[in-house]
Amino acid sequence: MTDCEFFLQQRELEIKYEKKGIRSAGITAGICIVASIIIQYLFGALLLFPPALDAYLHGEIFESCFIALNSIFSIGLPFAIGGIYLQNKTGTEIFKFTKPAGMSLSILAVPFGFFICLIANYVTSVIATAASTFGVELSLPETSTPSGFFGRFAYIIAIAVVPALVEELGMRGAVMQPLRKYGDTFAIVVSAVVFAILHGNLIQAPFAFMAGLAIGYAVCLTESLWTGVMIHFANNLYSVFAGFLVEDVPDVEMQNKIYLIILFTLLAISVVGSAGFMIVKGRKKLQKKSTALDAPKKAAVFFLNPAMIIAIIIMIKVTLNYISLK
Repeated sequence: MTDCEFFLQQRELEIKYEKKGIRSAGITAGICIVASIIIQYLFGALLLFPPALDAYLHGEIFESCFIALNSIFSIGLPFAIGGIYLQNKTGTEIFKFTKPAGMSLSILAVPFGFFICLIANYVTSVIATAASTFGVELSLPETSTPSGFFGRFAYIIAIAVVPALVEELGMRGAVMQPLRKYGDTFAIVVSAVVFAILHGNLIQAPFAFMAGLAIGYAVCLTESLWTGVMIHFANNLYSVFAGFLVEDVPDVEMQNKIYLIILFTLLAISVVGSAGFMIVKGRKKLQKKSTALDAPKKAAVFFLNPAMIIAIIIMIKVTLNYISLK
């Protein structure tokens, strides 16, 4: 065997090995998405029973508990199982709920991530407005805003705490970590795409993609899922309190004034924090891996498998439920 033949053989083995690993991660992610949708529908079926529906519609705490349990079982459970499977299969540490590599960087990553979330919110508003101009109305799942103290406490747990934990476990854990051996940038982008797909509507999906890029970047730099959880929690908590503002201040003009004061204050803090993040980060960069496949081919292997194709088709159908024509 000549040196050239040996090199080509090794190259073919590398390509085969990479395809196998990426395809395994893609199939697992696809199965997790399908399982997530099935479990969500099972939870929805519980509301077909009048007592459960009545408690959901008229019980603030019950509704929040229902939403939290839905998140835990429909997202946390399948992606936890998928992550454990990939961890055992690849030997990769999936659930990096460890102390961040650089506590200052991790703390400053929160205003950095929040700043990107604010930009993503603006972009999402532009997309929704543009769609409406062309006669396309985009909507998203809605929940009622509670008024009582305990109802609001449960609501914060359901909307800000639980999703931050289970979605980061799933997206930046089970989806992103196994792909990092093929390059951090590739892993971040793919996990952000899956994050967007999982939301199932065209208002949250663009936001989730942009936010996912920022969160994935921060998690990779700090080597801890806790960084992602903190950013995710900060953004969701902001949305929760925006809902409380609408509920508590009936005067629209006053609402807008208070909202703008809060928004610009948070914007200033996030800009300063982002500058601090970039300074503390210094020359720290994402890990680059030498791979046999280029990025488009790696993406094709991840997404073009039966499980992921089925998951995408299902999510397209779900997304269409939140699109209407004027």
